[in-house]
Amino acid sequence: MPESLSSPSSRLWFTSDHHFGHDKTADRMKESFGWVRDYYELKVEDADAPSGKQRIVLCHYAFRVWRNAHHGSWHLYGHSHGSLPGAGRSMDVGVDCHDFSPISYEQVKAALHQL
Repeated sequence: MPESLSSPSSRLWFTSDHHFGHDKTADRMKESFGWVRDYYELKVEDADAPSGKQRIVLCHYAFRVWRNAHHGSWHLYGHSHGSLPGAGRSMDVGVDCHDFSPISYEQVKAALHQL
């Protein structure tokens, strides 16, 4: 496992896709990730974001609209394996689009500012 993935300060999340059966996939992934969920909303401390917190909606599938999209929230997804281009504040963060490695918050932030 790459050092960045085994670091105690790393926080990795897995959004389930149901391709292989949720229970089996979730059970296999629990040890490698902080959690395994179908959908999740989080807030990240960021001085550049509205109110100092960036809202992020995570889901395996891409959405055209998502909670608080009109208030600056981001949507991060996978599923499309890079075939669906990012738009606005939404982008594919699947590892197959990023040299088979997770990407950091700062990398996502920079990429979204270029869209």
